[in-house]
Amino acid sequence: MSAHSRPPIRSYNKGGIIVLPQAEVAEMRCRRDVDGLCRTLEHADRLTATYAAEFLADIGGPTATDALLRCLRNPDEDPVIIHVVIQCLGQLRERRAVPDLIAALRSRDQRGWIGDEAVRALGEIGDPRAVQPLVDMLISYTSLGSEVLDALTRIGDARAVPGLLAALWFMLPRPDDDSRDDLGTEAVRTLGWFADPRAAPALAFLVGMSAMPSALRRAAAEALRQTDVTSVAGYGCFTYADAALGDPDQRISEAIAEMLSTTRPGLYTLRHSVTHPDPAVRRSACFGLGAQEDAQDVPALRTRLSEDADVAVRRAAAHALARTGCEEAMTALVGALSDGAIHEDVAYALAAVHPPPTDQLLTLLADGTNQQRLGAATALGLLGERRAAPGLLVLLTDATALPVRVAAVDALGRLRHLPAAPPLIGLLTDPEAPGRLRARAAWALGRMGATEAEPVLRQALSEPVESIRLRAAEALGLLPGSPPTVASLAQAAQDPSPDVQEAALQALGNLGSLARPALRTLLATTEGRLRPRVVTLLARCADITDLDTLTAIAIEDETQAALHAVDGIARLRDPRTVDALCRIIDRPEKPGFQLDFALRTTALRGLCRIQVAGRPDPSAAAALMACYMGEAGYRSHEAAREAVNTLADRMRSA
Repeated sequence: MSAHSRPPIRSYNKGGIIVLPQAEVAEMRCRRDVDGLCRTLEHADRLTATYAAEFLADIGGPTATDALLRCLRNPDEDPVIIHVVIQCLGQLRERRAVPDLIAALRSRDQRGWIGDEAVRALGEIGDPRAVQPLVDMLISYTSLGSEVLDALTRIGDARAVPGLLAALWFMLPRPDDDSRDDLGTEAVRTLGWFADPRAAPALAFLVGMSAMPSALRRAAAEALRQTDVTSVAGYGCFTYADAALGDPDQRISEAIAEMLSTTRPGLYTLRHSVTHPDPAVRRSACFGLGAQEDAQDVPALRTRLSEDADVAVRRAAAHALARTGCEEAMTALVGALSDGAIHEDVAYALAAVHPPPTDQLLTLLADGTNQQRLGAATALGLLGERRAAPGLLVLLTDATALPVRVAAVDALGRLRHLPAAPPLIGLLTDPEAPGRLRARAAWALGRMGATEAEPVLRQALSEPVESIRLRAAEALGLLPGSPPTVASLAQAAQDPSPDVQEAALQALGNLGSLARPALRTLLATTEGRLRPRVVTLLARCADITDLDTLTAIAIEDETQAALHAVDGIARLRDPRTVDALCRIIDRPEKPGFQLDFALRTTALRGLCRIQVAGRPDPSAAAALMACYMGEAGYRSHEAAREAVNTLADRMRSA
């Protein structure tokens, strides 16, 4: 049908906004009336035809696809409709459209925006025939580079790599033009996605170019990490990459180290670099050798762990040794628990080993030095080793060094060893005990689920030491709760410390419906930065009695709280919320308020999910249809379309 023969758009003016035509395409979608939608696509006005095309794509099937192809191939068709039809054919991944879409690419000078949409559709279809035309566009139309790169990634054909390499240099940033920074980085990431060895020399060269933006060099390093470079002829191409072992950007140096560990020349470089004068190079070399997980590197790593003057190098050596998993490495790590600067890293490394050296750790817990006991307690807690509980309880006494006592408390919490609750309660209530120890005791009581500790944890919310109040609030959020606990947490939500306020609110949120009355009270009295948080928590546990409160916030508020409120209403899935959701959808847009679209989207999704006896609620369905054909369908079209599709699917399955 010629664009000139289509009827004019039937619309009306509502508050100065042009509203969609009164067509019945949404009802057709719900009835799966494909023939009716095909007729609408062919004969209706431009706007209604585009909506019919979208629903045909959502339904799919040969009849719908044939109608869309006929429309695409009509030389007299309205370009606006062609634009939408191309989107639809991409959604359907219709390979018969590929020649027409390639032709649309080449006619970009006449109808550029149609060619742009064809790029995206070809990517969704994924046909290799589009690779060369798309690569040609990278050089001809660099402004469209991001869309072309995404399309080539979706197609996933390695024949794109030579063309990408040729076009890469046209997309790299220039000193006088920083607009290409992101495009160059995206091109490098695309090459990394292909993981093609042919790209390795170019990527290595980019890594070594210090003048390039850090993001681009980081992307090149990550791309090399993903690429199997063992087949690359001539390892000299990695000369630039070798120099990056000492790069100040740790992500770059580690990616290069891991890449080098996959080749024999690279391993040679790493093994010689563990003694390099630059500690950054030594650290990266340790990381790379750990990635190889080769027991022959243990002696060199063990030397770095015990003798290197740089803490970062010793830390990297510890994690590398853990990855080897051999007995010699475990012995070295257990010995390194006495290194005060890295004992925690060593403990985490030991906890990641399988099987872990638990017997050695238990021995150290009982007979080691304070530093060794500290590391052993940390590792055993991370491992969940319940045999450690008696030894940990022994370490709670005043005779033990404070750091070791703290580590023992944390470990008992991680083990959830309930027999430890009485001594931990004693620590928490001891005013002479260090504040740090009392705070950790509060945390451990919550972690192990010690319900008998609720009264003392509530009292701890009034302690003068902030860390104790903070950990007590967190702990109460991990317990089942009670009305007195809710009251105490509601009071703690007014604490002078923002961290304690947040912990108390989070704890109330964890208690769910039990905390609902307190959250309502807080909502009435809270202003400022905490108000959106209170609204969020109330919305998660709201019932129908909160509908008026949440609706008022969703309509009148101009902060993030409005979005949380409408989300709470949508969660109810109650027919009584239909009017409220419609009011939110029709809420007038407010200048500068960025959440209007999100509000309508959430409300539309809420309408389509309301059910009665397992079937879509009739009042909600009628309201959704009215919204789709009204102002909301114009301002939030994709969300309204999604909601109609969801409703149609639910009607079909009911």
